[in-house]
Amino acid sequence: VCPPATLLFTAAAVVIGALAMVATGRIGDGVAWSSIDYGTVALLFGLMIVSGGFVVSGFYAWLAVRVASLTVGPSTLLALLVATGGLLSAILTNDVVVVAMTPLLVAITLSRGLNPVPFLLGFCFASNTGSAATIIGSPQNMIAAQALGLSFHGFLAATLLPALLSLPIVWSVIAWLYRGRWTLNAPAAADAVATPPLDRVETAKAALVALAVVSVVGSSLTLVVMTLGRLLWERFAVVARTATLQIRNLEYVTAATAAGCSRSEERR
Repeated sequence: VCPPATLLFTAAAVVIGALAMVATGRIGDGVAWSSIDYGTVALLFGLMIVSGGFVVSGFYAWLAVRVASLTVGPSTLLALLVATGGLLSAILTNDVVVVAMTPLLVAITLSRGLNPVPFLLGFCFASNTGSAATIIGSPQNMIAAQALGLSFHGFLAATLLPALLSLPIVWSVIAWLYRGRWTLNAPAAADAVATPPLDRVETAKAALVALAVVSVVGSSLTLVVMTLGRLLWERFAVVARTATLQIRNLEYVTAATAAGCSRSEERR
């Protein structure tokens, strides 16, 4: 276990590293700004919103409960979760998929008296390997595809087979390592997990947006961003407003105002 002083989010580590390189003169300001791929950032943000739509609609929770509650053996359940994680992460952002479904998988496996560790490992490994199948599976895929000039179908042709082959490998390794250790020695007390309500309208809207993105991604990154903006502008507005309200109340903003800096509305 890492001591608290060493715990650092990836994003914070990246920002600190970039600031250190600029501060020490390793790179100039112009190079630092030009190194930011704004198109990929916009696309990733849009896909996060799309995936967030499935969270709001209850789709992830509904699917997790449905799959994990099937009356099948542990090895078959592991196979189903591996397939589910790989598929969802290939068409949606894998980070949101894992964050949304992991707590439910823990609760469901505990309620069945199963050891949650192999199922979580299988689901997370499958989400990582499955996300390599498409451009929209992870930010790294987006950056690599744009740098290489690959279309959605061109990227898929190169990565689909390895991604598919990785899923049975994940299942085989986890099943072998945890053979005979599927259940808990002392079953933990856990309440039965009820199937959460599914908002079919919101799920359908999120699915249509995801299909629209898949249909245009690779042909033009600008077109993809425009498609996301056109279909999800109200959610972008809500997220932007929420972030703005949070930032304007931070201490450094208050300090800057006290020092004489004016807010934009005051200047108008």
